[in-house]
Amino acid sequence: MMNRRCGVVCVGSLNIDLLCYLGGQFPSPGETVHGLRFSTCLGGKGGNQAVMAARLGAPTAMVGRVGNDLYGNTIREAFEGNGVDTRYLLKTADGIATGTAHILVNGEGQNMIIVIAGANGQLTPADVQAAEDVIAQAAVLMVQMEIPTETSFEALRLAKAHDVFSILNPAPAPDGRLSQEFLAFASLVCPNETELAILTQLPVGTIPEVQAAAHRLREMGAASVLVTLGAQGALLMTAENAAQGGQLIPSKRVERVVDTSGAGDCYIGSLAAFLSRGAPLNEAATKAGEMASLSVCKAGTQTSYPFAKDLPAHLQLPQIA
Repeated sequence: MMNRRCGVVCVGSLNIDLLCYLGGQFPSPGETVHGLRFSTCLGGKGGNQAVMAARLGAPTAMVGRVGNDLYGNTIREAFEGNGVDTRYLLKTADGIATGTAHILVNGEGQNMIIVIAGANGQLTPADVQAAEDVIAQAAVLMVQMEIPTETSFEALRLAKAHDVFSILNPAPAPDGRLSQEFLAFASLVCPNETELAILTQLPVGTIPEVQAAAHRLREMGAASVLVTLGAQGALLMTAENAAQGGQLIPSKRVERVVDTSGAGDCYIGSLAAFLSRGAPLNEAATKAGEMASLSVCKAGTQTSYPFAKDLPAHLQLPQIA
C-alpha cells in the first residue's frame, strides 16, 4: 500500500527491449552489417520510469498491460523484485503479446528504436478508472504516449480531479497536435527537443529556438514545460519565468557515453521521485539530470539505472516523516 501523497503512479507501457549493439554507424537502407553483441532487458517508457522511481525509494505503482506470455511474466516478476506495486498490472487475452522494443545502438551510443505496442495498445480508460484509488493517493502521476491517447488523457483527468501533480512525457510525439485540453490537464509537460519540434512544428536547433518552441507549447495549453536537451541539460519554463525565457539547467559532464537508451525515462522517473518528496521543480530537474548522466555510462535501459544504496547523499530521497 502506498503512503498518501508521497508515492508515484505510472500509467504507461511495458516492453521487453531487444538490443543490438554496433561497432560503427547505423546501416543504410538495404545494407547488412555485423553487430558486436545482442541482449534483452526490460523496457517500455512506463516500465522504465516506474522502475527508476522505485529504485530511488519512492513507493511506486504501475498501471499497464502485458501479454499472457513468458515476457509478461518476466516483467511482473522484475517489477516485484524492484518493489513496484503490480496490483494494476493486467494481462491481455491470449494472442496479444507483450510489447517489444527493437533497439539499435551505434558505436557512439546513439540509438534508433522501433516499438511494437502489443498489449500496451489494449490498456483502456476503464483500466485507469479501476486504479483511481491508487492514483488519488499519489503525490505524482507519470504518463507517456506509448498507450492509447484516450487512456493517457483519462489518467491525467483523474490526477487533476484528485489534485495530484502529473507529468506528461509526450513520447513518442503524436503525428497530430495534442488538444489544448489534453495539455492543460498535465501539471508539467516534459518532451525532449525532437518531441518539442513535432508538437509545435517549430525548429529547435538553438537554445533561443527551444525557448520559442517552449513558449509555443505553453500557448497551446501546457502550464509548465521541461525540455530535456541531452548534454546541454534542460530548459524549465513556467508561468513565473516564461517572460525571462525560462531557466536553463545544465547537465553533468559525462566523459564517455556508453548507451543513451532509456536515459530520458531515467530522467522522468527520477524527476517524479524527487518531486514526490517535496523537492522544488528546478531542484528535482537538476537531480534528475544527474541521474540520467549516470545511466548513460552503462549499457541497456533498466540495467543502467542505479539503486539508491549506490548513490551519493545529495541524490538520496528524504525520509518520510
